[in-house]
Amino acid sequence: MTLHPKAQELARKFMDSVKESGVLGNVVIKIISGSRTYKEQAEIFAQGRTKPGQIVTKAGPGHSNHNFGIAWDVGLFDDGDFLEDSPLYKKVGKSERRRDSNGVATGHLSRMNRTFKSVMLALSLISGKI
Repeated sequence: MTLHPKAQELARKFMDSVKESGVLGNVVIKIISGSRTYKEQAEIFAQGRTKPGQIVTKAGPGHSNHNFGIAWDVGLFDDGDFLEDSPLYKKVGKSERRRDSNGVATGHLSRMNRTFKSVMLALSLISGKI
C-alpha cells in the first residue's frame, strides 16, 4: 500500500522543506513508515496490550491515518545510525507547524513514543489538502 497521491506530494514537500531549512545540519531525515494495512495496525495496536512491549499507538485498525494513506513516520539518522532521542525531532516539528498561502494548516506533527522514536505527520482531511 502506498500513500495517497496528495499525501505523496505533501510528503515530498515536507521532506524538502526540512532539508532546506538546515535545522538538521548533517543529520539525515528519512520516511520510515507510511501506509499500513488494518492487520499491520492491529499488530502495532496490540503491543503493550495483548502483546509484550510498550503501548505505541492509541489508534486501532481503521482509526489510524496510516490506514488511509495520509500519514507517514520519519526517523533521523546521524552517520547511518538511527537517533532514538534527539532534540532535533522537536525542531522538525516546529519547522512544519505552518500554514499555506491560504492560511490552511499543512499538517500536524506529534512526537511518537519511545518505541517508534519518530515523528508522525498526519494530514488533516478537514484541511482541504486531500
